[in-house]
Amino acid sequence: MASTAFMRYLAQQTEVEQQDSIDAIRRCFDSLLAEFPLSYGHWKRYADHEVRHGSVERATEVYERGVKAAAYCVELWSFYAAHAVTHWSAQPDKVRAVFERAVRQVGSDYLADKLWDRYIAFETPRADASATPDHSAVGALFSRVLRLPLKALDSYWARLGQLASTCSSSELLDGAAEAALLAELEARGVAPQPQPGAEGLDEGARKLRVMPMLEARYNLLGLTWVPNPNPNPNPNPNLMPMLEARCTPHPHPNPGPGPNLHLALGTSLTLTLTLALTQAYT
Repeated sequence: MASTAFMRYLAQQTEVEQQDSIDAIRRCFDSLLAEFPLSYGHWKRYADHEVRHGSVERATEVYERGVKAAAYCVELWSFYAAHAVTHWSAQPDKVRAVFERAVRQVGSDYLADKLWDRYIAFETPRADASATPDHSAVGALFSRVLRLPLKALDSYWARLGQLASTCSSSELLDGAAEAALLAELEARGVAPQPQPGAEGLDEGARKLRVMPMLEARYNLLGLTWVPNPNPNPNPNPNLMPMLEARCTPHPHPNPGPGPNLHLALGTSLTLTLTLALTQAYT
């Protein structure tokens, strides 16, 4: 039974971690994750062991294996991005490449806010640290987020408003992006009415145009997406509520949260153990 196998792996994991032999740890985690590849907490723990034993490169390999096995797991991609930020601080383009892979894969997940928060937190100090602060990269991230039906969407709109009070309109939306957004809003029939004084090209005029346009795009999500009150038409009553909105083994078109159907685990007991263990590692 899957539950028996999982319990055996847990006992084995405890033993090898106490011994702290990296070779034994690798054998244990390789076997465990071959059978339970969606157990994202174990991928992170495995990578942490590799880092602790001095091999960031092997930890990266573990994460690469993990995101291939659990490609639609927001949490695992977020852990990988955090690993990249910590260990590749001198290679920002390499870090961005991981973030971009992550948001392409799971950025539209209903609970992807932690991933987007990490990305924004990565770019923000770089914008502030330059001789001439430029928040264009941060503004572009907020513009992307405001197109996605995330649970934390309202907080991103509020944070964009705070950013707008301290940066220029071009950092929020450059000329080409402004024209493209206006065309999209006009095509959808929701373009904001021009405000008095918004006709010019000076900073004040652009802000009077840009912010209402961004708000219209943000409000558009509320007009086009209504969360399904019952996203899982055939719920399993044995699945714990904490399983909601966890990583799924396949892409899902529904932007609302979905259950973690960790089919390889087999029983609700093993599901409970896996999620409880994962929570302890995160």
